Amino acid sequence: MPTSAGPASRRNCASEGPRLAPHPGRRAIRHGRQLAHLPQAAETSHVDLQVVPFSAGAAASQVLPFTLLTFEASPTVLYSDDPEGGRLYDRAASVAAALQSYERLRAHAMAPDESVALIQRLHKEYTHE
Repeated sequence: MPTSAGPASRRNCASEGPRLAPHPGRRAIRHGRQLAHLPQAAETSHVDLQVVPFSAGAAASQVLPFTLLTFEASPTVLYSDDPEGGRLYDRAASVAAALQSYERLRAHAMAPDESVALIQRLHKEYTHE
């Protein structure tokens, strides 16, 4: 059982593309709630949110989703989805490549405060509020 003093830290880089674009039909309501939730989550001390804008070009947006799990007393591992489902990778070379991709994404991403402002603006446009 974990005994940490607080919640786990999260650093998120999301493409301005499909995750932030409007969705039709029933998905629209859920999408609007998600857009409203992101800035709220980013206000907490343990969440960093950055958007990789369209202007970053294709190279920054060609990375498949992945999660790096870092631990105090264990090596970092990589979780990634593939056509067969999700997998954990603990090979140092796989983790290093993902870390390099993550740093490249962060270098192309907007600053956290700019990212939150963009998401809030998109939410207003999307919900007409």
